[in-house]
Amino acid sequence: TIAAARVVLEAAGAAGAAGGIIACASEEDIAALFRAAEAIREAGDNRHAAEAAFAFQHELAMQSGNTLLPLIFRSFYSSVLVLWERFCALNGVSMLYETSVRLCRHIRDRDLSAAVAWIDYCTRETVSGSRRIYY
Repeated sequence: TIAAARVVLEAAGAAGAAGGIIACASEEDIAALFRAAEAIREAGDNRHAAEAAFAFQHELAMQSGNTLLPLIFRSFYSSVLVLWERFCALNGVSMLYETSVRLCRHIRDRDLSAAVAWIDYCTRETVSGSRRIYY
């Protein structure tokens, strides 16, 4: 489906972003990622959590060093918000937060293989596993 394709595209972008960030991020850059993830946890409802998740993904894209990645993410803004809201409704904001902060930890630890493996795992779980995005 279109939603599944979008999830896979987002994961590919996030994996590429993680590589760029790990290669050259400063401590302040990594702190900004943690702050963006924290905004997901602090969201008052699914809509705000979805917006915070988009902001987190956009921060990843911006820090990646790939000038096209933020534009690609932005082009899917409306459909992404719907998917993130649905994810929160089905799985909870806390799962979205934990998923994001775990990626931050892998980036902070400069562990590209763990970051890519985590993104791949989360993508598989969202498309066909326990982290559903379909009602």
